Amino acid sequence: MEMPSQKKYDITRGHEHYLSHILLLEQASPIALKAIIKREEKKCGNGIRDLLNKNRHTIKTQYKTEYLQLFQEDNVNDDIDTWDTLQLCAVTLVLFKSDLTESEVKAIQCIYDQRKDIEQYTECASLTFNTYNEKNHVLHDQLLELITFVDDQANLYCKRMMFSYESKSMQLSETQIDKLTRTQDVKTHLQVAIEVNCVTQNTFTGEENTQVVQANGKHEHLFICL
Repeated sequence: MEMPSQKKYDITRGHEHYLSHILLLEQASPIALKAIIKREEKKCGNGIRDLLNKNRHTIKTQYKTEYLQLFQEDNVNDDIDTWDTLQLCAVTLVLFKSDLTESEVKAIQCIYDQRKDIEQYTECASLTFNTYNEKNHVLHDQLLELITFVDDQANLYCKRMMFSYESKSMQLSETQIDKLTRTQDVKTHLQVAIEVNCVTQNTFTGEENTQVVQANGKHEHLFICL
């Protein structure tokens, strides 16, 4: 007969798997995607606002949800630092797909599909070990492919984040578990994931390492807590 403490451990581990995967999708993946956008924007010589307006109809046709987030009547949100993973993937595939390598397109589509798929797990905020292992293995490999030809800084930060999320087991409090299960919002779950990751890493290292990445002239703070 399974002991209650074992059941509690299994549930907690499921939350840990889920949060680790959220971090990979919502913290590490955007670093790679933004680097790709900046690289391609520089190559084509056109600003992101012009490219978005030029491809407005295609975005609306292929990615309606992301379109509604990017365009409000005559206004367009061209600040990539405010875009979530789905928006970054959609825009990259519409604007630059023909200029990307086959492996880059495959990697971006993988990120998009996994980010969409994670929404079916938000109610329980948990992943079994087998599901987590399968998803993470694929996503990890695809991310490494995606950062092959980006600038060295983005490559370094993305790799550090990826391996930091997988190097330690997370430690969730009852309060954090309660917060996870009271909402099905991925953004809220991401904030819990960042908090748990920082607390867990600080337990081992005794310090919080806040990295600052220069992105489109702005400073973006990444709490990787190495």
